[in-house]
Amino acid sequence: MKTLNEYLPGQKVILGRPALFDEVALRLAELGLCEGATVTITRRGPLGDPLEVEVKTTRICLRAEKARQYPADLSPAGVRP
Repeated sequence: MKTLNEYLPGQKVILGRPALFDEVALRLAELGLCEGATVTITRRGPLGDPLEVEVKTTRICLRAEKARQYPADLSPAGVRP
């Protein structure tokens, strides 16, 4: 299974359970970044880090290190129109 960090801007993914559930993961879960959530990759920084994702109406920027902790599968919706 790929991780959140491996997808491109515009793709929609469904998140799995994070590999490490620490205080940061708890806060991200409160913001909607939890198992089963549909997330859209909105953009990346100039060197690929950070990664901006959109979950519902919230946009969250994640460092590549944290994004690698979230397994994700491509959503059936695939790409945002």
